[in-house]
Amino acid sequence: EERVAMKKILILFLILSGWIISCQKLNPIEPPKEFRAIDEFGSFVDTTITADSAFFVTNPYVLTNAAEKFSVGNYRGFNASFLIHFIRMPNDSNATYDSVYVILYRRHVLGKDAQQLTVNISVPDQEWSDSVNALPQWHNYQPPAPFETATLDADDSAAVKIAIPVDVFNQWINDKDKNKGLFVSPADEQSAFIAEFTNFFTADPALWPKLVYRTKFSEDSVTHDTTNVGIAPTIFDYDVNSPQNVFTMAKESKDLIVASGIESRVFVRFDSLKNLPPNSIIYSADLLFDIKDEDFWDPSQQNTLNNDDHPDHYYLRMVKSIGQNGSGAEIDSIFKKNTYYNYAIYAGEGQLHFTTETDQIRFGNGYVQNFLNGKFESTWFMLQYQNERNDLSIKRLKSILEKGVQMRIRYYTVKSEGF
Repeated sequence: EERVAMKKILILFLILSGWIISCQKLNPIEPPKEFRAIDEFGSFVDTTITADSAFFVTNPYVLTNAAEKFSVGNYRGFNASFLIHFIRMPNDSNATYDSVYVILYRRHVLGKDAQQLTVNISVPDQEWSDSVNALPQWHNYQPPAPFETATLDADDSAAVKIAIPVDVFNQWINDKDKNKGLFVSPADEQSAFIAEFTNFFTADPALWPKLVYRTKFSEDSVTHDTTNVGIAPTIFDYDVNSPQNVFTMAKESKDLIVASGIESRVFVRFDSLKNLPPNSIIYSADLLFDIKDEDFWDPSQQNTLNNDDHPDHYYLRMVKSIGQNGSGAEIDSIFKKNTYYNYAIYAGEGQLHFTTETDQIRFGNGYVQNFLNGKFESTWFMLQYQNERNDLSIKRLKSILEKGVQMRIRYYTVKSEGF
């Protein structure tokens, strides 16, 4: 009987102990599920570091041949002109041509300092290729006298029709795919707006530039539309050496600029990565650029040079080596060729950053963890527009003095005696 009584007491003690344990409060802050199994060996850390250095580098001579848009106009000191020619010319035997015209489809308007923009349309006096914007001699090009002047209205969404003189068209036919096409440029230096049109690389062929002409056979008249295949690169001009240009103004205020059209790329360095505990397991990392949405001339207004028709998509590259002021920057090829390291950044909630948890985990595992493991040595990164040759767009970012460039890292620091 005494043994039975002791057994009952032991059972009662075990039940009571289980009830007490079940009533204890668990820690509500937990690491991600990937680390819960090893939680007893260390602690989960969520920290943010600020960039140690940051600057931007501009380049006005970039290719614009494969852009989805081409542009013409003046706005806030930026000048855009474009060349266009159609590659396939008609081959109608003994035909007489008249009523020739080119149709351009509007896409977007950047700025509106004036309601109307006057443009000159002329035939270039020299041959050209699709790399004209990358060639200094085509910047500030002075074309022959225009054969037509057109006025564009900022609020007009209708297609633009340009009448082509028959003698010009006949010369195109004689030159075939080597024809010089057209040069379309602003008629004066007024600050009006920059009109953007769909190019031959836009997704919908129905919106490509179109060459239309009428062929006369005896008394019959037939209208033809050529296959609308051609090239139309934009030439962007801007005085980047003027003390009043936006790039100079941004450097004086220590702001950062990432831009397209006039290419600008941002370089940042995070030496603080070297202070992370070496025995850490990285969960995720996010690189954050704060947007400074202020106008350069009137800070009470939004940035008037930010092109809202340009997608807020950016590439983040790791810089393998870099010279002073960004000269000779070498991008680590693994970040271009390996899709795992091909990082895309997007705009969201006033920042440019990795907007999905998946991308943050991939950046943390792919770069930060490998940096701690000794695979990568550089702490420099480069930010650029994904399509930096498409149109004019200036994105203004906060300086590191305002802690505008940071990296948030979430990691598990492991106690050495745990393993």
